[in-house]
Amino acid sequence: MDKKLLERYFQGECSIEEVKYILESLESGKLDEHLSNQILEFNRKKDAEKSADEEGMLRKIHDLINMEDLVEYVKKTDSIAATDENPFRQVYVAKDKKSSWLRRASLAAAAVSLLIIGMFFYSKGTFDNPPEVVETVPQLQKETHKGQKLTIHLSDGTEVILNSGSSISYPEVFGDAERVVSLVGEAFFEVTPDKSRPFIVRSSNLEMRVLGTSFNVQSFPELDIYNVALVTGKLMVGRVRKGNDRAEHETLLLSPGEMADLNVQSGKLSRQSFNVEEMTSWKRGIIYFRDADHRKVIKILENWFDVEITTVGKPDQEWKLTSKFERDNLKNIMDVLQASQDITYELKGNKVKIFF
Repeated sequence: MDKKLLERYFQGECSIEEVKYILESLESGKLDEHLSNQILEFNRKKDAEKSADEEGMLRKIHDLINMEDLVEYVKKTDSIAATDENPFRQVYVAKDKKSSWLRRASLAAAAVSLLIIGMFFYSKGTFDNPPEVVETVPQLQKETHKGQKLTIHLSDGTEVILNSGSSISYPEVFGDAERVVSLVGEAFFEVTPDKSRPFIVRSSNLEMRVLGTSFNVQSFPELDIYNVALVTGKLMVGRVRKGNDRAEHETLLLSPGEMADLNVQSGKLSRQSFNVEEMTSWKRGIIYFRDADHRKVIKILENWFDVEITTVGKPDQEWKLTSKFERDNLKNIMDVLQASQDITYELKGNKVKIFF
């Protein structure tokens, strides 16, 4: 059932036709058990709070709707013995009875009771703590294979460019309080500004919070260093605990041109400067390495060209490769590495073997 319709109902803003629609939905069992129980519990709570002016309340309601018609509706549904004195009395019996007809009738009776309560508070212009309507928002997931990139537009207008070998999960529609997505790998975010709803990216041990900005996140599980590079706006980056506890240990507030590096082994979060053109070059089909070790070079090349790279031995000294490859094929890049890093290699199909 539509969330906004239920919210209007709890606020006493529904038309009689809408009220009858909700009543019929309850009686027919269209609403899930969780929501039905919410309504029953809400009814019990309000019934316990009935004040001495209840008779006056009922008289006011009889001026607005034909209560007798609703009572007759409940009677006809499964022949429940209800009276004008207490037409919704049977709702309390439903808990202890096993028969399905009594369960359905009790739901209908509960709706009558809730209607009375809703109309009463509407006539007074107040409604204290209406029950929260819980809806499960469908979660979507997109992933890119090696050698593939993907542009995604989220429901708020935010654009996400997903790099090769990465995945992102996000709700089909964002809620009213915040916009949360989860990332594995690398992506560039162009976030639509919304001061009332922070945009939150969760990626391994990192959490990023923004209102509207653009930034790049790289957090492939195989890497020793994760980084978050801010291009425009402001960005809060936090190092968080693993698991469900997202409590922050440490935070950095970044300005454009600043990057947060997280050392996976030590857990240290540090601030660095970066070149925007270099950091976002992958979006334009350019591979750019700056002081990259051999593990990072291998990871990037595997994702970029959809190949499997294995190694024999270890480098005598760890690489600190700085180089730019613009629309080069894999063989050309491997030739450069062979000349600059004192290695040999074999390339067969989609398999590469590097000998140190």
